[in-house]
Amino acid sequence: MTSSRALLATLLLLACRQPPPAPNPHAEATRLVLEVHCGTCHREDQPTAQAGALAVYNLNLADWSVNLRPHQLRDLLFRLGPEGQDIPAEELAVVRAFVDEELRRRAP
Repeated sequence: MTSSRALLATLLLLACRQPPPAPNPHAEATRLVLEVHCGTCHREDQPTAQAGALAVYNLNLADWSVNLRPHQLRDLLFRLGPEGQDIPAEELAVVRAFVDEELRRRAP
């Protein structure tokens, strides 16, 4: 009887389990932009990589943005914007789309 209950509980858990959310559709394009402008510090395979920068995000990882907090996501825009590096408006728009989508996904 116990094994039947355990099996039933397992089946119920599997039936109720939500599929994992789809990845942010702008994540890979944003990674490509950041690799050009931030890769010297945020890629572990670069001799110029910085431990502190890698602790925030590591562009070598598939899920490079998973540990970014909301203020760090917004900081991506600040660092790439007019006060930061001079990047093309199209690239900034890609990062903005990623940040907006990621903040929307993480909102309670």
